[in-house]
Amino acid sequence: MAELPRFALPKILDAPTSWGPPDSENLSDFKDIPYAPFSKFDKIGKAADWAGEQAKEGNDQRGRQRGRQNRDQTFQTYGSNSSSAFAYQQAEEDASFLLVDNRSAAAKKASLYKATGQKQKFTRGADKGGRRGMQRLGNSSAPAKGGNRFNQNQGGNFRKRFGYNDYKRMQGTRFASIEVAKDWVLSQDLDFVRLNKLSFAVPEATDYGIYGSLPTFNPRAERIASIKNPSVLTKKTQVRYDVTASEDPILNQIANDNKATVFVTDVVLSALMASTRSVYPWEIIINRVGDKLFLDKRSGGSLDFFTVNENAAEPPMESAEKDNNINSASLLAVEAVDVNSRILSQLINSEDQIEGENPNPFNENDNDAEAEGVEDNGCYKYRLFNLNAKILDDNQVVIDTKDDENCIMAVRTQLDAVLDKNIDKPIMIRALNQFDTRAIGAGGALDWNTKLDSQRGAVIATELKNNAAKLGKWAFQATLADINTLKLGFVTRASVKNSQNHNLLGVANFKPTELIRQMGLNINKSWGIVKAIVDLCMKLEEGKYIMARDPAKPVIKLYSIPSSTTFDDNDAEDDA
Repeated sequence: MAELPRFALPKILDAPTSWGPPDSENLSDFKDIPYAPFSKFDKIGKAADWAGEQAKEGNDQRGRQRGRQNRDQTFQTYGSNSSSAFAYQQAEEDASFLLVDNRSAAAKKASLYKATGQKQKFTRGADKGGRRGMQRLGNSSAPAKGGNRFNQNQGGNFRKRFGYNDYKRMQGTRFASIEVAKDWVLSQDLDFVRLNKLSFAVPEATDYGIYGSLPTFNPRAERIASIKNPSVLTKKTQVRYDVTASEDPILNQIANDNKATVFVTDVVLSALMASTRSVYPWEIIINRVGDKLFLDKRSGGSLDFFTVNENAAEPPMESAEKDNNINSASLLAVEAVDVNSRILSQLINSEDQIEGENPNPFNENDNDAEAEGVEDNGCYKYRLFNLNAKILDDNQVVIDTKDDENCIMAVRTQLDAVLDKNIDKPIMIRALNQFDTRAIGAGGALDWNTKLDSQRGAVIATELKNNAAKLGKWAFQATLADINTLKLGFVTRASVKNSQNHNLLGVANFKPTELIRQMGLNINKSWGIVKAIVDLCMKLEEGKYIMARDPAKPVIKLYSIPSSTTFDDNDAEDDA
């Protein structure tokens, strides 16, 4: 029987500690053969790779983070990605080789959404306002001309719904209104979810006195303003000192007479009442002196300015070039303060004054200011609110009050003008200003120059949505002063590139209580927030504290700060 052929395994030169043959073996037979380092990422056995992308000068790393399919595209400095004498060089005739797509082009579908796309535009824009303070992601942007963007993205193009512009918007972080020092101690956090669950009956209020003189309202200036005949906004402004509570002479007199224990101005109090609608950061300085509590604002702080489109889905953001970008959030707030002061001068008869029962407290000892003609020409109404706990029956009706708490709050409110020359008919005058409907932060608002008369309801609805925090504070300020009429002017720029010249297009009248309900606010919940914060502060030890709205989260933080802390130096540095 013939011997069967045998297969003998060749000798394998295996190195136990390294990759390749061991150094001890005699490889003289292979010493003249060139050697190129080998990479595990090389594709061996492929005649051609039509799908892979050719690296450009060894620096193409575009496949690094594209998922599992391209995880082997990581650039290597050896192997097939390095320059090699054995690499295949493409011939010149191959450079002209092209793949021709001979497939028939798919017929374009009829634009079913073209007719309805514009109709959906306002509805979708209205939906954006409900997401207050959220950064716009993906498909939350305005609809494209083609119509339904969701249906367009179902064909394998879903990832494109998150664009580069959306990524840049996510990077726009807000900074705190005041820098937290190292020696500040965090005492407590108050999140908006808990604050929204609080409730307190509207406290009883008594008038302490009216100080200053009130101008009469000019109805003719209101009637002539329209989009067909816009009124040029005057350059004249009104002087308001806006002194904080601890420096107010009347509030200090009330404190010395022990007629109240809590002292605050309407600007600070309304900020607390509308705090859950705020998006931008703000701060309140708390001074605990003996058994008294003063809630102060910082001079030159965020509460001294009026925000613009704070609650829009895409609010105005800060710009690196603050001096040049007139549409930045900070410069729009300065412009809003100037516009509100100028519209007050335009809608009143400054020469027709109704004297109050007491003189203006900020002009009595200021002879220099009176000589220079910069005396305060405002009128202030001081009121006392009883914040003692209420005892309710089963029907939630107040049947008794716990007076042993002795929690009386003195508030300084402001009056702008009177109707019919009657001091018992005070009004508040404010203005909304529109800067540029095509700029970032416009909030999808209609152009007032063309739509204010024909679509006033839509214009007002958009402003209630984009400026919920600001309008809420104004409405609460009016209720604190017992004002029944809020006159709201609509002011636009004469040129979108000029923030100095403005036109008055019209004036709308609101009742503050109805405006609060229309905005979805609850006055009892707002007073619940005030009551909870006052009770919390009254339990604090004597000293200085600061309450700040977190710039990134819906939280109010209470810090204990050294009594020697002053904010004048910080303001001076900011101005410099």
